Amino acid sequence: GENVYEKGDLASDVTFIMLGVIGIMDTGNEKTVIKGYCSQGNLFGDTGFLKRSTYVADYHAVHSCNLLSISSQFLSNYLATNIESGLKFTYDIEDRYRKFREINYYPTKQPRIGALSHVTVVLKGASISYSDA
Repeated sequence: GENVYEKGDLASDVTFIMLGVIGIMDTGNEKTVIKGYCSQGNLFGDTGFLKRSTYVADYHAVHSCNLLSISSQFLSNYLATNIESGLKFTYDIEDRYRKFREINYYPTKQPRIGALSHVTVVLKGASISYSDA
């Protein structure tokens, strides 16, 4: 898909997905690792906004997308003048950042094809199942 933002670019926007799917990828060490997906109703770029730094991954449009990008400067000004909304939004993105750090703490492992008929990954109550059958 089309590249939206690259890891290391200055996080100048927080982007809301109005329609479509965005792939979150890490292209380090000559391999592309899919970290996850964001779909309609979600946002990305919030980690860079929170830390006032760079984007933490590559973001690619998986399908045709409608995105709404709000500049970090505009969002900062809005949150500073709307205290209750600002505190809630900041709390929510801090929580998302904490979960992002927890997920990235664990190393990515490549299972042998056919070695397992079913794998279940459990992270603090949320489970994701994979099957090679």
